[in-house]
Amino acid sequence: LSPDNQWIVISRDSKGDENPGIYLMKTSGGALRTVYYNPKHQTRFLDFSDDSQTLYYQTNDKSPESYSIYKYSLTTDKHEIV
Repeated sequence: LSPDNQWIVISRDSKGDENPGIYLMKTSGGALRTVYYNPKHQTRFLDFSDDSQTLYYQTNDKSPESYSIYKYSLTTDKHEIV
């Protein structure tokens, strides 16, 4: 749950591929918003910024053995490696 109580973070895979993605859903309901999903990468939610405008996650998109940390802006829909 985001600090402002507006977003729920959902982690799920597709068809049992065991490589979950990260999704957001408004606490009021509605469609899922994809933050990051790739069936070949494992992705984990880390945290929200205090103002709930940035979500942090890690994924092994660069190498199967190593995870990179990203920040995702909920306002601009942009991803940036940390």
